[in-house]
Amino acid sequence: MSWISLAILAYFLWAMSNIIDKIVVTKYVKDYFCLSLMSILFGSFFILIYSIIVSGINPINLTILVIALLAGFTRVLAYCFYYKAMSYEEASRVTILTQLAPIFTLLFSVLLIKEVLNFNGYLAFILLLISGILSSTKFDVKKIKISLAFWDMILFAITVSASAVMMKYIFGQANFWQCMIWIVIGEIITSIIISILFKKSLFKIFNLTALKGKILVIFNEILSSSALIIYSLALTLGSVTLIGALSTSNPIFVFLMALLMSIFVPKILKEEIDKNTIILKIFAIIIMGAGIYLL
Repeated sequence: MSWISLAILAYFLWAMSNIIDKIVVTKYVKDYFCLSLMSILFGSFFILIYSIIVSGINPINLTILVIALLAGFTRVLAYCFYYKAMSYEEASRVTILTQLAPIFTLLFSVLLIKEVLNFNGYLAFILLLISGILSSTKFDVKKIKISLAFWDMILFAITVSASAVMMKYIFGQANFWQCMIWIVIGEIITSIIISILFKKSLFKIFNLTALKGKILVIFNEILSSSALIIYSLALTLGSVTLIGALSTSNPIFVFLMALLMSIFVPKILKEEIDKNTIILKIFAIIIMGAGIYLL
């Protein structure tokens, strides 16, 4: 399977995870920040156990180990900034600002690991970026303004991009599964520290969740963890810049899933989607298709 297929599959699985997150938060757990930490913690344990079963634990270069831990740390930090922004800003505006991440990924990949694309690669990057902005935009001219979440999302973009570039680097230097072990150990340590600092009882919330909610949370963590492994495999094969740009497919997948569920199972998930928004998404899909074709 090519790195493009792997990346798109990962973003598709993450889109499914986003939809389940929405259902869980709406019906079972109201604390989105706490849910995110619990999700990272459970998902990281799942990947850690799987990686150890597949590869065991072997010695690894100290520099690679430190970078792997930092990659895990910055990944958790990124989602803290994301959920902080989500706590006080409209989801549509926060989603638009996630499109800052591919720009920082491009910058870091050039400066830190000297990754250079050809002309088609840069053109595809621009098209995918435009597609992401269109797919994340709500068609409402009256609401166009600088978002309150701008600076939090700048920090999100910097940390999530730094994590991706660090992962790309270490995957080229050491065994994939050994790298994954130390990345998720970094995530676990960071999640525990943040939960202690913010006095969040993750397991208490899990215990208060109804059985259906628990099943959804566990399934979601398997889904999200699988997406991270597939995404990481894509990084071993392709450009971190273009894989980051392909994240623009995520809002489109979320939109299509939400649309289908609103039509066929509105009792589970119902979102108001107008004609202008649908037209905008269609344009985004066409532009994304052109970008993927150039790859």
